[in-house]
Amino acid sequence: MAVVSRSVKLPTFAVVIPTFREAENLEWLVPRILDLYPSSTVIVVDDSSEDGTAELIEKLQGLFSPNRLIIEARLELPSYARSLLKGIQIASKLRVQKILHMDADGSHPVEEIGALIMSSSNVAIGSRYIKGSKVLKVPYTRRVISRLGNYYLNLKVPIPVADKTNGFRAFDLKAIRLLENLESTQDGFSIQIEVLQHLVQFGATFEEYPTTFKYRSLGNSKFNLSKVFEALKLTRQ
Repeated sequence: MAVVSRSVKLPTFAVVIPTFREAENLEWLVPRILDLYPSSTVIVVDDSSEDGTAELIEKLQGLFSPNRLIIEARLELPSYARSLLKGIQIASKLRVQKILHMDADGSHPVEEIGALIMSSSNVAIGSRYIKGSKVLKVPYTRRVISRLGNYYLNLKVPIPVADKTNGFRAFDLKAIRLLENLESTQDGFSIQIEVLQHLVQFGATFEEYPTTFKYRSLGNSKFNLSKVFEALKLTRQ
């Protein structure tokens, strides 16, 4: 993916980051985003982590201008899906022109955010499965499971997107309006598929961009087979 120069004026946008025990990654990720993209606001939606995430964000808030860094602490049971949608709902009230969501584990390059934000499509996706993409240091078993899962989804889910499960996406105002009142039936990563299914019903346009997907260098991965089965189950509903 081409990296957008800092001299290019980007629209105002919010970066939604759902988190659970990701303080050590957020410590470098959040300042990196805010420094590289002056028109951005970061919204961290944390699922009651006990690793000092809330305290870290409060500390970082003092380093940037007001309202550029927002922390939302969810007190319910951990739910990636509900955290993601909560972040989108918060961002939609900020009157930003775009919303992007990404993971906190370092798998989604901050340098690629600008290209997704500049997309003219309703939905821009950092895709692992198109020409020009790279997948680095990902364990072989996880890579095979992800590939097979997406292959199955491509057969079952009629959406013109090669990578239906990567959580690195940007939405324009049309997509934001369609998502801000979405009530998910999911708790985990299958929300990615549910969002695509919802948007395609209303004629949203999609564009995929090659990405460099990097396996996390800090913390423990939350990926396991149950996440895959959860996503596959959604296609049979």
